[in-house]
Amino acid sequence: MTALRSYTALSERDRRQLLSELLRAPEPPTALLCAHGFAVATAASDLASLGIAVPDEIVLAGMDDAGPYDLLPLTSFAARLPAREIGGRAVEQLVTRIAERTAGEDPYRSAEQIVLPVRISTRESLPVRLRTVAARRP
Repeated sequence: MTALRSYTALSERDRRQLLSELLRAPEPPTALLCAHGFAVATAASDLASLGIAVPDEIVLAGMDDAGPYDLLPLTSFAARLPAREIGGRAVEQLVTRIAERTAGEDPYRSAEQIVLPVRISTRESLPVRLRTVAARRP
């Protein structure tokens, strides 16, 4: 199961309701892939408030490196995207498209696929590990 959902923009009540619904599904998620460190921390806090232990009951994963960590201590794995190179390539594409348009060419005549390397970090490479434990509510 995969689901792309806005999360950190939701109210605390709506986030916890969304998590509760996902966790009550016939096949609940085994992992949450979060776009950034703030989303990881928010999800961890919300899961703890619901009495869900991370990573014992559900695994958190991130898509950035946060501060001094290659992998946030609450995540089991992370995909580090080459953000600087993605931005640089995007600007190059934009400049090229503007130049083509200025020259009277159709800047949208073709698509270009650019593949950049992604670095995956796993919990085994992490010097510090955290887990959340919360008392279950009756």
